[in-house]
Amino acid sequence: MDIKDFKAKIGKINQQWARSVKTTDGTPRVRFGSELPEARVISTGNPALDWGLGGGIPEGVIFELYGGAGAGKTVTMSYVMAQVQKAGKMVIYYHTEESWKPANAWKLAGIDENMVVYIDARRSGEDGVNIIRSLLLDENRSPIDIVGMIVIDSVSAIAPEAELNSVGNNGMEGMTVGRQAAMMSKILRIACGSGWLQKGCIIGLVNQERAQVGTTPLPNITSGGNSIKFYPKIRIQLKAPRDGYILDEQKNVIGHTVDYYISKNNTGYAPPFRRGSWKVIYNKGLDVLGPVLDEAISYGLIQQPSRARYRVRWLEGSEIKTSDPLHGRAQLETFMENNPNALEGTQSLLSRIRTLLQTEKLTFSEGVAFLDGVETDILNVVMERADECAELSTEAEPSFGDATDDSLPDNE
Repeated sequence: MDIKDFKAKIGKINQQWARSVKTTDGTPRVRFGSELPEARVISTGNPALDWGLGGGIPEGVIFELYGGAGAGKTVTMSYVMAQVQKAGKMVIYYHTEESWKPANAWKLAGIDENMVVYIDARRSGEDGVNIIRSLLLDENRSPIDIVGMIVIDSVSAIAPEAELNSVGNNGMEGMTVGRQAAMMSKILRIACGSGWLQKGCIIGLVNQERAQVGTTPLPNITSGGNSIKFYPKIRIQLKAPRDGYILDEQKNVIGHTVDYYISKNNTGYAPPFRRGSWKVIYNKGLDVLGPVLDEAISYGLIQQPSRARYRVRWLEGSEIKTSDPLHGRAQLETFMENNPNALEGTQSLLSRIRTLLQTEKLTFSEGVAFLDGVETDILNVVMERADECAELSTEAEPSFGDATDDSLPDNE
């Protein structure tokens, strides 16, 4: 059989497939790799997180946001939902925790509620997923493309039908954790086999962390079993540091800092294990630029000749760029917002500097870099040690409190 006959055989298989499923979209079941379309990347609405992911969340991907209480999981997911709506798609929001919409998070993210299909948690998880299946399939049982995202908030609160029946018959003694893990594994298999992802639908999972009892020290693990670690191509841990409160002039708490760590990224748009931060200002939303500027100032990437003057230095390829003097913090922020190359270059440098800090040879004092105790230009150090940055970034994951069962990164 030559290549021409082989292609003809593929064509027959696709014809049989189209007749058997009565599909109307014309998408063949069997294709060559060169015929596959490039996935469009949807921004998260958060420049700090977009940088860590290499641009955002690709269409047709399952991703997970997990972390402790108050880490900003629902708010962060809401910003992604808003970006999906801007692309002209609707969002299905399966709220397993309660029967009220997260109105504050949606308002901060700018969500159009008329473009959100809300499913509440009055019955089992299987029942909710069956409703989603009914919404996403047309009369020929083929997936539709009007829905751009499905959100389950949260995995931890989703209740299996078997567990509810067991509780009804035996009381609370009938509950078992394993039933939830089996249900989530089944839900994710259905998601992969129902054609939703092939239509570009993004599935976002909000998850919580639990202390794993019986081990010392107690590590944090995520709910829903081990399948949650394998099916998502992206896993993002959010963490609200204890000392990350933001105060106003009257010392009132008006927000907090959110640290993120990308424990898994198999999309190829950016390497895994990137980390960063942003600020959440209560009743206003995300302030993603502030933490980047503060860290860049502390490392000397943004020089501060005087208290109210700034000068930004960044890399574009192998060339060092320097801004004109900027007067005041507001002008600095405006410059970074209007110059995406400067912002992206600064964020890339911050990642490299964090990597070099693992060598314990590099220190900073008031924005001045010291290598082995000698004052140096941080940009020259980063350029000279580019290979070392790459090598260190592939070592075992630093201790960020990742929710895994062992000490190894989970980037399968």
